[in-house]
Amino acid sequence: MSAAAMTWAARVAAYLAYRRSFGFGLSIEGGQLSSFARFADQRAAERLTLELAADWARASRHPRPISWARRIEVLRGFAAFCLRTDPDTVVNRTGNRGGCLVKVKQVPQREPQAVDNSALRLLSVAHHQSTRATVDG
Repeated sequence: MSAAAMTWAARVAAYLAYRRSFGFGLSIEGGQLSSFARFADQRAAERLTLELAADWARASRHPRPISWARRIEVLRGFAAFCLRTDPDTVVNRTGNRGGCLVKVKQVPQREPQAVDNSALRLLSVAHHQSTRATVDG
């Protein structure tokens, strides 16, 4: 049976059985992947594409980018598994959590603060004395 002829529920079941044979429980991921399978089967999707993954991720009951990213992360291992039978499967290989869906807000860098050397000396002396008191005491 070709990958295109299999239901997504069957593909997910095969993936979960494969991973569980190595001792992975996958209880949460299993539920999420089953949700994806229902979503993909309802749309009669032939293969895993970025569009299908993004649509499923955005269909979350929690419409926040972090939820979308977590859903995409769950799909990454499954997508790699699907790639074995369908070379047109898309896998986000960036290593970033949900990198294809989440726009990361840049945090401005703080300017380095000038440090008074006398303050550093006081901290060093205090640390040395507390260490010595612990050893001697």
